[in-house]
Amino acid sequence: MLNINQYFDPLVSMFDTMERDHFMQSKYRAMVITDDTPERILKQFSIYKAPSVKTYLTEQRT
Repeated sequence: MLNINQYFDPLVSMFDTMERDHFMQSKYRAMVITDDTPERILKQFSIYKAPSVKTYLTEQRT
């Protein structure tokens, strides 16, 4: 989120609270990328590593 003039601060605060209260795992909170300048947010995008995907498929069907 490009957080110009702190517009998204309430939403970011909600995500922080969700993580603190264990309604959101830290790896998912880390997916919410925010900054107040386009240059820095693009830098964050360039180094972002997505969390591994959990799969529930236990055996492959033929």
